[in-house]
Amino acid sequence: MTKRDVLRTLAEARPHRLDPSRVPPLPDLPALQALARPRARRPRGLALGAATAAVAAAGVALAVLTTGGENPTQPVPPPPVAGSSAAPIGNLLLLAAERALAEPPATGRYWRTQTETGETRHLAAYDVTIRMAMDDWRAAAGGGVSVGRYLGADPVDEAAWRAAGAPTSWRDGDVTIEKAPGGQFTRALPANAGFMLAGRPVTAADLAGLPTEAGALRGELVRRYGEKSLFDAAEQLVLDLPAPPAVRAAAFRVLAGIDGVAVAGPATDRSGRTGTAVVYRRQGDAGWSETRLIIDPQTGRALAEESWHEGKMLGYTLVVSAGWTDENPPAK
Repeated sequence: MTKRDVLRTLAEARPHRLDPSRVPPLPDLPALQALARPRARRPRGLALGAATAAVAAAGVALAVLTTGGENPTQPVPPPPVAGSSAAPIGNLLLLAAERALAEPPATGRYWRTQTETGETRHLAAYDVTIRMAMDDWRAAAGGGVSVGRYLGADPVDEAAWRAAGAPTSWRDGDVTIEKAPGGQFTRALPANAGFMLAGRPVTAADLAGLPTEAGALRGELVRRYGEKSLFDAAEQLVLDLPAPPAVRAAAFRVLAGIDGVAVAGPATDRSGRTGTAVVYRRQGDAGWSETRLIIDPQTGRALAEESWHEGKMLGYTLVVSAGWTDENPPAK
């Protein structure tokens, strides 16, 4: 695979849906190696197959390859979720809806998202978190510019890492993952690259045309994507897609009405920002998994998404900023 192929794969990747039951394996180990080595001139995100291909406007997709504990055959029972009654979840999400609705509609030439995405995988005898930063400029009609930077990899258990000799790189099959950060690249996005909602392409106009009443929006999302994808679709609308304020407000209200969604209480994202975590738990053949959406109720903005399995964080997406702008993107 050439560097051009690697970057094209990155441009089509999206950091969503990290639940282990739905993430395909990495098909492209040489592409991962290009990311992992900081001496490479243009590091890239972890390559995923077509099942998770989407726009880079939301960041780089990070596949989850491992969930293991010391004994993965023994399921970990899910802990109780605080605030699981209807009133707290409704109060939080309805407040976020009101904050979103109060925002004036915005326009611009580019939908710009600045994100950090991380993946945790089991390397050697301990877990390592691999991180990537993206600054994406997506034109409303398609195309744009993507800027990516490899942020390095860090052991989750520092004591275990030091006991192993504090290595500065790890082998994963034929791939070397470096601890040190890498360089930066800038590339043009294809003109036909749009946005993705629940795994399907949409345009900014499609998003603007979604219903602004919660019941109607829920019905439309179920019709398009199915009941099982309702949470995913509504969450993406409030996380980092260019949905107008009224649509985002309706999406918050949809989330408030989904069975299994609960408030987990105050939370801090990986960058130190504080908010309130809303969780959605699923039980599958591989055990229970959980998506956590950290919301700032004062602004009605989603700060981060985290994916957990059996009590262990597998991946995260930090939304540093997302909005329309008339500024010029970096030169390609």
